[in-house]
Amino acid sequence: MKRVLLVLLVAAVAGVFYANYRITSEVEEGLEVSKRQLSLFGQFDWDNVSVSPMGALSITDLSFTPHGTPEEYRVEEVRFETAHLFELYRIAFQLDQREIPEEMHIKVNGFEVDLDSSLFRNMEAQAGPSTLVSRLMTAGCGDRSYFGIDDYMDMGYGVWVADMNIGYRMSHSGTRMNLDFDVVSRGMVRLVTDMAVDLNPTAALNLNTASDAKVSKVKVAITDTGLNERRNDFCAGEADVARADYPDHHQQAWMQVWNREGLKPSDTLVDAYRRFTSGQSDALILAIEPYPSLDANDQSMSMDPTYLSGRLSPSVAVAGEAPESFSVASVEPVDTAAAEESGQDREEPAADPLDITGSLHQHLNQDVRLTLTDGRRVDGRIRGIENGRLQFNRRLHGGTMMVPIPLARVEQARLIEN
Repeated sequence: MKRVLLVLLVAAVAGVFYANYRITSEVEEGLEVSKRQLSLFGQFDWDNVSVSPMGALSITDLSFTPHGTPEEYRVEEVRFETAHLFELYRIAFQLDQREIPEEMHIKVNGFEVDLDSSLFRNMEAQAGPSTLVSRLMTAGCGDRSYFGIDDYMDMGYGVWVADMNIGYRMSHSGTRMNLDFDVVSRGMVRLVTDMAVDLNPTAALNLNTASDAKVSKVKVAITDTGLNERRNDFCAGEADVARADYPDHHQQAWMQVWNREGLKPSDTLVDAYRRFTSGQSDALILAIEPYPSLDANDQSMSMDPTYLSGRLSPSVAVAGEAPESFSVASVEPVDTAAAEESGQDREEPAADPLDITGSLHQHLNQDVRLTLTDGRRVDGRIRGIENGRLQFNRRLHGGTMMVPIPLARVEQARLIEN
């Protein structure tokens, strides 16, 4: 009996060493392949690959230095966690077979990049025009419509350091995937996202069928870790208002941005946002529970805010309080920017001014190209004009989507020749 136990013990130890060796050697081989592939662009290095007896794979001190620049992108550790060593080995085998494991968790600690780097500068250059979200964030902060790299540097940030925890787990007999994202930008903000995705129960579970997923729940918790204070200090100077008055100044400008878009958020959202940005609460929690579940391939969903408020069932809360539902309604656009710009010199267009309203009525049910006030161009068909808004059947992602567009945002309309 003792001999049998000894044989089993030796076999188990040998199995552990073999699994450890097999995993580390395959990871190191993959890293070497990546190093050769990246050699055309820069130098990729790492320090050590190790596997713990508890089933955690760790790669430490990764770095990438692009050719011709002094910049370096650094990561303290990439850590792949499982329940035990043989679970790690099994997951590696499943990935080789293009199968989706039941559960995976990856941690990235200390991802560090200088803000004044070509990576961030290129991302900023390619970002395109401002969005509604960026205009809401910068409302009241001078004349900017988004925060750029130089703005964050003026706020005192020189290096962006992030920690990320990304994972998922399967439930309901493989028909639902729960995804967790926890991203901390040190000294700025923490984003924790909990998402539930429903999978096709009749399809094989592999990487090729994941695109058929439908989103049934999304919850995002935004925790301030220093950005609100620095942003308020910076923007108070840009707006030339007292620091103590800036939260109220920002809130008023924030509401004006909504109004210019022809939108009105409910009091629940307004109050929660005010408490978060003024420092009364350090966390803002947003959630949606769409019914039916959101399908990425659904081209028929209207972007009308009243429709979305009912379809998505949005809710909001601050730290320590129960979530409350909120809505965003369509209202007559209030173009406060026009009044502010009156009396200022403006560049006249090369062509004669276009009678926007008259032209749009003439183009009902015809294919047109709209040029918006932010410079964007959108193609589609005008289905109606009511309450100061176009009902615009926009071409998008190979299909069409009904989108309400405030008349105040339309700069020009032209027929599209077939």
